[in-house]
Amino acid sequence: MPERSLLGIVARTAYWIEWWHRFGPASGNDPKLKDPFGRYVITTFVKGTNMTFAEAARHIAGVTGHELSIAARRHATTAKLNEAITGVVNAHAQLDMSRAWGSGTTAAADGTHMDTYLDNLLAETSVRYGAVGGIAYHHVSDLYIALFTHFVPCGVWEAVYIIEGLLKKQHPGHR
Repeated sequence: MPERSLLGIVARTAYWIEWWHRFGPASGNDPKLKDPFGRYVITTFVKGTNMTFAEAARHIAGVTGHELSIAARRHATTAKLNEAITGVVNAHAQLDMSRAWGSGTTAAADGTHMDTYLDNLLAETSVRYGAVGGIAYHHVSDLYIALFTHFVPCGVWEAVYIIEGLLKKQHPGHR
């Protein structure tokens, strides 16, 4: 198989699945960005890899940190991001290959400790991990794809997020 870059993979999925159409200004008007497809793909890549917009601008030609910041603040909300994620999960569920792992009827939930800054609103000292941070709580389908993730404080009862995951069920590809 040819070697692929992570940014290239994000761009290909955006092109094929058209998840990038979920983003846009709150007014519902057409985005006034120079290249909405490119800005949304790069913004998603930057946020997904936990880079800053300034770091991305230093390494990606033709984009500034300010442009990416505007795309993130004015065009990408949590609701829009969840819609895009739902589109990707549903497209994955349609692949023949995804059925090699399961039937789409089962999901697992697990938390992973993530370090944070001390002054973060969600930061707490974890008794289990012995460090300051929060828990990235993932719901993973038996089709081998993450359905969604919540970032929660260390001291919360994680069962609440299992129940919320059952109530959320936005993915028609999963029963």
